[in-house]
Amino acid sequence: MLEKEFRNYDIVTDPPADHHYLSTKPVHASTKFAKAISKEWRILATSLPETILVHVYSTRFDLMRAAIVGAKGTPYSDGLFFFDIFCPGNYPASPPKVHFRSHGLRMNPNLYSNGSVCLSLLNTWSGRGEEKWTENKSTVLQVLVSLQGLVLNSEPYFNEPFRFGLFENLLSSNYKDNIFELSCKLMIYTLENPPVDFADFVEWHFQGRVHGIVMNFKDDNGGSKSRSRLLCRLVAAFEENGIRFPPVADQVKGELMKFEEKWDTYKMIVKIEPFVVPLSVGVSIFLFVHYLLSLFF
Repeated sequence: MLEKEFRNYDIVTDPPADHHYLSTKPVHASTKFAKAISKEWRILATSLPETILVHVYSTRFDLMRAAIVGAKGTPYSDGLFFFDIFCPGNYPASPPKVHFRSHGLRMNPNLYSNGSVCLSLLNTWSGRGEEKWTENKSTVLQVLVSLQGLVLNSEPYFNEPFRFGLFENLLSSNYKDNIFELSCKLMIYTLENPPVDFADFVEWHFQGRVHGIVMNFKDDNGGSKSRSRLLCRLVAAFEENGIRFPPVADQVKGELMKFEEKWDTYKMIVKIEPFVVPLSVGVSIFLFVHYLLSLFF
């Protein structure tokens, strides 16, 4: 649920300096174009789901920026995925252009590390009939809902065609594990360099989801070293952004020593080289790892 101070739809005066399409020549507003954009704004203002936020800009009404929250039950769960949108001069005859803020990560068969987005509705992926962009029928809202439901789904490996069978199911499982780690890396990069006009929302979002995000690590059977290192990096990123963790019991150190059988697990998670964090961050990691262990054992 999004609190009122972070409305799903907001009209901002100027687009941010980090918008991918900011340097694109502004569209000359024909009557047809202006009517189409006004219609899009009305639809977005009234019909966005709670897990999608959109900013539009009064001085550049050809630009938008969207934030999509990863759905539960997917390897993208609780993550934030940002898309910059540009409506060209012949819109709505042609679909909008969409750029994924990937931070160099390949998050999905349809989302490339260079930010390219492959989607039938954008005419950048194969499709037929209503799967393709249709003038005066298709909308930006449909694009965003498709990205959340059809692209950032629970089985992203099968977004590629002709993938089926037992062996493919095994590959899908491995692919999901990899995507989960990439999603956590994207969280770190987003915390370190949030989109300018969503910076406050990024901090608020992760503050409210920190418990669920870390609980996702519970499904890591065996606790690999790479996964443990990733957890520590994520905890450090949360701490550096002032994100508070759930409370832990008093006398943490004394309690931890009672669990001698957990000590090796604790050392595996905390004592990782060459990753080094400041003392204040290290203390927070110490406290948080204890909290994490108390959940799992």
